[in-house]
Amino acid sequence: MAQKKTKKKQAKEKSDIASERVDILFRLADEAALSGDLDGADEYIQQARRIAMKSNLRILKECKRRFCKYCYCYLLPSVTSQVRLNPREHRVEVKCLKCMRVSFYPFVREVKERRKK
Repeated sequence: MAQKKTKKKQAKEKSDIASERVDILFRLADEAALSGDLDGADEYIQQARRIAMKSNLRILKECKRRFCKYCYCYLLPSVTSQVRLNPREHRVEVKCLKCMRVSFYPFVREVKERRKK
């Protein structure tokens, strides 16, 4: 006879399915943007965010940096965004060309590796 699943197991299964779906949607957004369908990529990003928020998942850092924090459009360098390195501030500056906002990401790891040498 089949045993009942505990609530923890059910919640774990749901979060696993949701995280898998979010990964798939980000991959689809990458493919759509590279093929030239930027509206489709934006829609995939919106769906992935909705699923992550509904299931209370954190989006990975690599995935978070693929879309604008303000207008949630897919950021494709030189098409929908400008990427610049600011060595004085030790950061990467990404400017969304849709909403013209700038996001800053540190590149501390590279600076630490350079110091070790």
